[in-house]
Amino acid sequence: MGGKGKDPDDMKDWPKVNEVALVQLIVGKVREGKLQSSTFKKEVWSEINSEICDAIGVDYGIDKLKGKFNRLRTKYRHFSELIGHTGVKWDMTSNIVHASQDIWEEFFKKHKEFKKFKKQGCEDYELLGEIFNTTTATGKLQQLSTEDPLSPNEEKRLEEEFLYGSIHVDLEGNNSESEKPEKSKKHKIDSISGDRRSNKMNKINKMEVFLDKWASTLSAKEEAAKAKAERYKSSILDLYSIGICMGLLEKMEYVSSRSYNKAIEKFTSAEWRQIFVEMSEARRKDWVDSFD
Repeated sequence: MGGKGKDPDDMKDWPKVNEVALVQLIVGKVREGKLQSSTFKKEVWSEINSEICDAIGVDYGIDKLKGKFNRLRTKYRHFSELIGHTGVKWDMTSNIVHASQDIWEEFFKKHKEFKKFKKQGCEDYELLGEIFNTTTATGKLQQLSTEDPLSPNEEKRLEEEFLYGSIHVDLEGNNSESEKPEKSKKHKIDSISGDRRSNKMNKINKMEVFLDKWASTLSAKEEAAKAKAERYKSSILDLYSIGICMGLLEKMEYVSSRSYNKAIEKFTSAEWRQIFVEMSEARRKDWVDSFD
């Protein structure tokens, strides 16, 4: 049975199609509410092991699945740290991370996994977020289209920082001691009035800066919410998704492990997924059997 062999995180034991299958299974368990205290109970791990064995014909065993789960958590944390860094931009469409060479060198010193991100980004970041977002803190407030909008508490904190932290309003002024005794009372009054007008204008200017920044924050939040909704809508309405293809494959009877695994490899291609879904049921079965 499972649990023996090489480190399951290498390319031989964890090819991309196997990792995708595992992530999909784990996301399903998370959506069922089975993730507790950042992990699963033993019986849930047994379910996952059984299901992935049925899906790809490999029995990893619970210990190796837990090890892979922890490495996926580290991957998610590292990528969150990367795209949250100033000067780093992630293009979700192309899955390319843009950063200066100096920034890359800084991250390369932290962990070798960042080299993988430079080559291929993290295409399953959204799914990993469903799994680990509630258990992994990035430690930084990020204004990116890849993130959720700010919570009410974060909004309040940001507002208080602008109003009471970075904006200090001195309404009284502090130049009274510098006034010379021989100046007239009228001159003092004019001077104080002028200082107050100046302070008032400074307050208004600072509030305008705050409002501009706050408006930008609200706009960014709105755009982030729209982007997330569109991504969710697209994933639900994708008629040619891996999930749809896997569902059709699972309904077939008398499919050998070899044919099953070969079909799953084809599902990594969007073109093959569309072809597979559009086939008639009989043609679909013939296509799968042809891999024997």
